[in-house]
Amino acid sequence: MSAGTISINTKEFSTVLLKALGQVIGSSVGVDVYDAIVKKETGSIDARIAKIEMARSNLLEALSAIDEIKSTAEQHRKELESIRDAVDEMGKERDQLSADKELLIQMTSAEQDRLRQILGVPTRLQSILTWFGTFIFGAVASWFFNYAYDFKIKELLQGWGAFIGI
Repeated sequence: MSAGTISINTKEFSTVLLKALGQVIGSSVGVDVYDAIVKKETGSIDARIAKIEMARSNLLEALSAIDEIKSTAEQHRKELESIRDAVDEMGKERDQLSADKELLIQMTSAEQDRLRQILGVPTRLQSILTWFGTFIFGAVASWFFNYAYDFKIKELLQGWGAFIGI
């Protein structure tokens, strides 16, 4: 026997010794240590490579899914930016239209005043004062004619009616 090679008997002896030592230290722990060390080393390399390839393919799928999510997020970000720009543009247009509206209101008011002066149409205040004055004049005239009829004109009208034969 050379120093560099271990015979099968020595290998078997070491595994038996490891099992026995594991049972002395702690029964199930020893078996677990044995399984972890010895059986793990004896697993086939093809199975490990297959697991690595499967993990690699799963990783590639995950990376491609992440890239798809990233591209979708980028597309949504661009859409949101375009929507925000459109909203900003609409706000500017609204401000411009509000300014134009105010200008048109001022121009229309000035044109109405000018047209009213040309045609001689009274202002709203003048119309209200005219209405109020007419109302007061009508009330006073009604009172006056009622008083006059009851006291003076009634007798004159009856006399005139008798004179002409009514």
